Amino acid sequence: MPTQEKAVVINEIQNRFEKCSGIYFTNYQGISVAKITELRDKFREKNVEFKVTKNTLTRIGAENAGYDDLNDILSGMVGIAYSEDDPAAPAKVIREFKKGKKGDLDVLG
Repeated sequence: MPTQEKAVVINEIQNRFEKCSGIYFTNYQGISVAKITELRDKFREKNVEFKVTKNTLTRIGAENAGYDDLNDILSGMVGIAYSEDDPAAPAKVIREFKKGKKGDLDVLG
């Protein structure tokens, strides 16, 4: 049985999966804190949320929202970019980030 805090996180994740039109899973391993901060700023400019949550909680929240097959994606250091307005906005930010050689950010799905 999840604790109250975990239940709140699961509910938030479920709501994001239900509301967002664009969801991008990334592996951020090996990127410095300064570069991740810069990436988060770029996401904010495009009205994209970038969240890191425990993979297990993300899996449960996604399953509650109807997304069942994320076991292969949710492994390791996963950051998720959520966009409600423009489904391509996270991809544009990620492309620019990678183009500028600011870090190795791998898109997992």
